[in-house]
Amino acid sequence: MPQNSDSLYAQIEEAANLAPVMSANELVSLTRKAILRLDYKDVSVRGSRVSRALQVIKAELGKRGHPIGPTAIYG
Repeated sequence: MPQNSDSLYAQIEEAANLAPVMSANELVSLTRKAILRLDYKDVSVRGSRVSRALQVIKAELGKRGHPIGPTAIYG
C-alpha cells in the first residue's frame, strides 16, 4: 500500500466536493491515481466514503461526456 494513501484518500474526498468546478483533466488524473495506487481492501475497511467520492467524480465526468473507463485510466 502506498505510504501516502491517507493523503490520496483526502484528495479524492475533496475532489468529490469540488468536482463541478474542477477540470476534467484534474478529475481524470486523480481518478487514475486512485485506481492504480489505492488498496481497495483498505478502502472497504475504511467504509464507503472513498468509494462514494469516486462515484461522484465518475458521475461528474459522465455529465461532461468524459466517462471513466479502461482507456481513460490506462491510456
